[in-house]
Amino acid sequence: MAGICKPYLSAPWRRSISLFNLACFFRASSSIRACEPRSLLGCLHGFSALNTSLKPTAFGVGLAQRYQEDILSKIEYPITGSCQCGNVQYELLEPPLFVAACHCKECQKLSTSAFSITAMVKTNSVKFQGEMKSWSRIADSGNTSGAKFCPTCGNRIYHFDPNEPDKLKLKPSNLSDTSIISPTIHVWVSEKQDWYQIPSGVKVFDKQP
Repeated sequence: MAGICKPYLSAPWRRSISLFNLACFFRASSSIRACEPRSLLGCLHGFSALNTSLKPTAFGVGLAQRYQEDILSKIEYPITGSCQCGNVQYELLEPPLFVAACHCKECQKLSTSAFSITAMVKTNSVKFQGEMKSWSRIADSGNTSGAKFCPTCGNRIYHFDPNEPDKLKLKPSNLSDTSIISPTIHVWVSEKQDWYQIPSGVKVFDKQP
């Protein structure tokens, strides 16, 4: 790892690095497939989503984690959020445990799109204000999937499992800062839309893990 690539082993990740330097860095590691210039942007796309599918010993995992941690470290908490009409307000006090994309048919109905995005957070890391109503259904697992939403505009705020009261499944697209929305897990890909291509370097599950 001599020459131009060496600083990346000791210095903090810098946003200002050039594509040429990053390409050099990829080529210098035997743990990662060498990226030709024409495919470098594809490598970067998987990179930003955290390459968690690689083995823990692979050099790329540590590099991807440093990149993601650099982004998250620049986010200032609390982050505010609200429903579409503003009747429900909330604050997210700390980073989510993880962010996932669900491709099941129920989430496609919920989002009226190809998938729904969820940020798993600790219950005590969110403060809510405003009236919310509840709805629930029985999931394929047999567990109850509860939901809280604004009774005025209908925006879904979060989901919850009554058997796991210490966690909430926040719907993060209504946050004022959406830079945390970078799913590292994709579930129920067996039901995903054919036209959607899952990024490389993320964990993928056919159904619920």
